[in-house]
Amino acid sequence: MANNNINSTTDVKEITSLADLDWFHGDISRSTAETVLISNATEGTYLLRINSDKQNYSVSVRCQNSVKHYVINHDKKKNIFVFGIATFYSLKELLDHFESHPVLSSAENETVVLQKPYKNKDNELHSYTPVSRHGEAGKDFYSPQNEPIDICVASKEGYLTKRGEIHKNWKERWFVVQKNTLQYFHTKTAKKPIKTLDLSKATETGEDTCDNKMHCFRLVFPNRTYYFVGKSPAQVKEWVELFQWKISYYQKLQQETH
Repeated sequence: MANNNINSTTDVKEITSLADLDWFHGDISRSTAETVLISNATEGTYLLRINSDKQNYSVSVRCQNSVKHYVINHDKKKNIFVFGIATFYSLKELLDHFESHPVLSSAENETVVLQKPYKNKDNELHSYTPVSRHGEAGKDFYSPQNEPIDICVASKEGYLTKRGEIHKNWKERWFVVQKNTLQYFHTKTAKKPIKTLDLSKATETGEDTCDNKMHCFRLVFPNRTYYFVGKSPAQVKEWVELFQWKISYYQKLQQETH
């Protein structure tokens, strides 16, 4: 039986490693994977790439407005693959799992369904613009709008409980991070954000004890400090690390451009 979902250009019998798959994208970076999927793919589309440790693999999956990344650990001596909490004792077992459209869940019950692979030759335009002028940008390369090119792609989304500014009450909201923006919505399905924050203006983040809440953390801007509550220490750690990475990135960028 043909395996149309996993690899439409290579017969299954010819696949001897994950690198043989037509949705394996090689040694592309996490940021590149996010850019490709957010720009070109729909929810549930995924691709395979070499993990940053250069030993294993990562599956990058387009969610609603972000991209999640999952590691596939490969024990080459035993030829065992560990993906999430599941262990697969052959490559075929692992590929059969992907073909069944697995549902991946986090500790916070946020789920994503792996719907279809993003092939490494999908939607490529094979025509090129002729060069009429050629120059060198040098070290100081800017976009046509004279703004620095933003490679700080890292995205994330999920429910957090946020403290109100005026009444100081706590309400659950859906948060989405893309590039330098942090947006929050009434619900995951809401189309219009309640507010959009510019993360390039943020100055500090970290765990907090606001109102004696457990799993609390803050995000500081010049005119306001936002307080959030997560569902677990692990979730708080993920958000704080992401915000700290964004803050460090934009602070360094501002120093380089002044």
